[in-house]
Amino acid sequence: MVFGGLLVVMGWIEFRNSKKLAAEGKAATAEVTGKDIERGRRGRKSYYVEVQFKTEAGSTEAQSVKVSSSQYDATKIGGNVPVHYLPSDPKVCQVGDKVQTKWSMMLWGLGAWAAAAFVGFSKSDDDDGSKVFAAPSDLASTNAGSDDQRKAA
Repeated sequence: MVFGGLLVVMGWIEFRNSKKLAAEGKAATAEVTGKDIERGRRGRKSYYVEVQFKTEAGSTEAQSVKVSSSQYDATKIGGNVPVHYLPSDPKVCQVGDKVQTKWSMMLWGLGAWAAAAFVGFSKSDDDDGSKVFAAPSDLASTNAGSDDQRKAA
């Protein structure tokens, strides 16, 4: 539940930033200063491109931006790529010709949350609430009876 909730919150922030970027973002041309591939669990790869661009305010911004594998393959260090950034917060930026709305992390969070709720609140077929735990004295008499039954057999 906690992990799913955390993913939902982080996904909502990512979604909100991408929507704001689509509405208010400015386009610029960035120079590719580096490339990196991170390997996660289960062999998943995340692709990053390090870019440097000038904002309309005149400041130089350097960012490491997560990109798709095709975008990663298409970039060359020293080359140029289009970027979109928020003038109010240039750290929010995307590489590419168009801004993409990001919602997948929020969807994964909702799925994890739903799965945790299902597992947490589901009952098994034999769990009807009528069971009462046996007292230790009852267990002793039950075990003694079964010993007698084994001897008789």
